[in-house]
Amino acid sequence: MKKKVVLEIAIIGIMAALAIVLEKFSFPKGNSYLKFTFYGLPLLVVGCMYGARVGLITGIVSSFIMQLTSEYGLTITTPLWMIAPICWGGVSGLVFYLLKRKNNIPNMIIVSFVTSILATIFNTVAMILEGLIFGGSYYALSNILANLPPRLISMVILAICYTFILWILIKRLSFLTPDASINEETDESDEEAL
Repeated sequence: MKKKVVLEIAIIGIMAALAIVLEKFSFPKGNSYLKFTFYGLPLLVVGCMYGARVGLITGIVSSFIMQLTSEYGLTITTPLWMIAPICWGGVSGLVFYLLKRKNNIPNMIIVSFVTSILATIFNTVAMILEGLIFGGSYYALSNILANLPPRLISMVILAICYTFILWILIKRLSFLTPDASINEETDESDEEAL
């Protein structure tokens, strides 16, 4: 039991740190509505491999530090911005559990797209509420909505990338799970996908 707790703490720390570093390498830099980032990938991996609880904790830790180290720091809207990373970790673990922890391409598509859609929704809501709280003009709010279609396109592109990377990583890292309960389903379609 003690060994499992130590392993979970180490995994939370490593994956949270990896998410924070990957978020810093997002592009384009600055205050952009359209951003490509892979910070969600470590959160997806930890959620799928260790479950919703560990994924949720990892999302909380990484999102808080991301907010703390951002150019804006902690503000009244920090909890709003923390929801998306929490989704990446917690919801991915829950969805993967509901899919009976089977690591195959269709399940990874579901996990990636459900979490990507939720993260995009929560980030959009955070942008709108932050604009309203800090007295955003009609122009700023309309700009957020006008940039929604390109953000949705980038979400789809990233979710497709996440699907295949997640499928490969979980297959390769399954030996790190304490109970080795991730079921690998190998069928011809998965093998052909590589």
